[in-house]
Amino acid sequence: MSKKTHLELLYEYVEKLGYRAVSVNLAAVAKDLVSLAGEFQKWEAVDLVAAYHHPDLGLLVANPKNAESLAGFGMLQKRELLVVYAGNAADECCFRAAETAISLFEGKKVKVPPELLGSSFIRKEAKTKRLAQKTSRLTPLYSVVVSNGVFHNGNVEAWKRIIASYKAKYPELQVKIYYDGEQIMDINSLFKWGKVKHGSSIHFAVAGCDIRDVAKLQRYLAQGAGRQFEFFLHGPVNSVLKLFG
Repeated sequence: MSKKTHLELLYEYVEKLGYRAVSVNLAAVAKDLVSLAGEFQKWEAVDLVAAYHHPDLGLLVANPKNAESLAGFGMLQKRELLVVYAGNAADECCFRAAETAISLFEGKKVKVPPELLGSSFIRKEAKTKRLAQKTSRLTPLYSVVVSNGVFHNGNVEAWKRIIASYKAKYPELQVKIYYDGEQIMDINSLFKWGKVKHGSSIHFAVAGCDIRDVAKLQRYLAQGAGRQFEFFLHGPVNSVLKLFG
């Protein structure tokens, strides 16, 4: 018997509980996604499930009322598909909740309908948590401040070798680099024209299941973004450093 996909499990779960859904290709994104959990926690009249179709990780599922679960979405991107499911209330209330949640995910200022703030149900967070655990996870963004005068070619090569070492230890995990709000697909672009200077922040996140050694990775990347970058350039070309045991 073949295993069901995450999408099939989600639809089965939603259909069984009678949830209502609203979907959108995001026209804009909220700047502080995790802070939305505090607002959603007040919506005691409805239960919520959010499904984000991440361009790299595929379908991610979260309980919007749980900050840690919501952080698993990482940084939302415009034009990607987001579906919000609402249940355990009348259909009209569920649709209104899903539509309002979508607006908040898009960073809009909205007035929350007062009927969402009631307490007419007991949350079923355990089921939502089990569903979310079946999907890949993306950590929050971690900041690395450039302490060198400029992020030059030596810093780039150091970062390449640090990330290669991390992937050699954890081949199932992905390291994603972000700068100025955009994902960097080619690290070499960070030193072109000297655009990343002293004091700038480069961000990274790790994607996958059973994520480990993020703090150590952040420490090494910080060293690689400063004058200690030469430490990571020792050894034969194309050799992999054993930084993570």
